[in-house]
Amino acid sequence: MSVQGGNQTIRELKIMDALNIFGMLTANRISDFSGVAESTVNNKLKEMEEIGLVELSPASTPLKKQWMLTAFGQAASRTFKENNYPYFMIVPENFSESNREKYNKIYEALLMDWHTFEEVRKISKSTKMEAKMFLRYIQYRYNLEEGLSHKKIKYKIFREE
Repeated sequence: MSVQGGNQTIRELKIMDALNIFGMLTANRISDFSGVAESTVNNKLKEMEEIGLVELSPASTPLKKQWMLTAFGQAASRTFKENNYPYFMIVPENFSESNREKYNKIYEALLMDWHTFEEVRKISKSTKMEAKMFLRYIQYRYNLEEGLSHKKIKYKIFREE
């Protein structure tokens, strides 16, 4: 990782946070969620691969490269997370504008009531993949509960009082 300047390092840490949350992502998905420009993400991924922080996932293809943290990258991410996490964690304000709007609709709906996956998709007008990613993000950041109602899994965010 670059130690040239704070912004450089923060970009790399945001990339690592996105990969930590979602497991494996393409460069454009990392960009969508981290707020780092896709061209910068591509450059940073190459640098991070060279020093062993990230690698191509087994699901990667020549046309669709999917990246994931290595064991070393996971350890580095944990270390930064323990010490300075609020400064580089990805937050909805980092999301692309369309993703932020979709996320906000899902978040607000799940704060109010239980919803199935299909309801989440309809509320936010998301694709299946987007809805899965938003739910994964919410699960990672908040207290997302799952329940069974009429043989359907439903989700709701519970706030800790």
